[in-house]
Amino acid sequence: PTGSLHSPLCAAGDQVIFQAKQSAREKIDMEKKRLVIMNRQCITQVVGDDGKWRDAKIEKAMERPPGIFNLHTAVAADPAMTHDGAILYVDGGRVYQQVGKAIVLHEAKRFDRVPDLGAVKALTYLEGRAQVSPTRVRQRTRSL
Repeated sequence: PTGSLHSPLCAAGDQVIFQAKQSAREKIDMEKKRLVIMNRQCITQVVGDDGKWRDAKIEKAMERPPGIFNLHTAVAADPAMTHDGAILYVDGGRVYQQVGKAIVLHEAKRFDRVPDLGAVKALTYLEGRAQVSPTRVRQRTRSL
């Protein structure tokens, strides 16, 4: 019967709707976003309709390192590598980690427990799950 849930016509229509929703979701995910961390504050900024950076959220920096971090330039984590660095940001199923000068993107669903913001950790993957351990990288410390 035409129009039933199992007809090819309905399946094709559902696929088009799914692709449109996925495209809209990707557009949101590709939003330019950066962190500005200074003076013990963390400012999350997004690009507005006019092309200028706008403050979206201001919060305490916690233990995150100071700097400007362009989250939209993050690269997906390579499961074959160990990623050593500070956890910068967590949102909507994603974990951003500073690894050297790069930002690495991890899927939050791969963690049993997402590391705390600012925590300097070594992340590896075993059977598709993220393994969190103390880092081997020396971290900078502040003193008075």
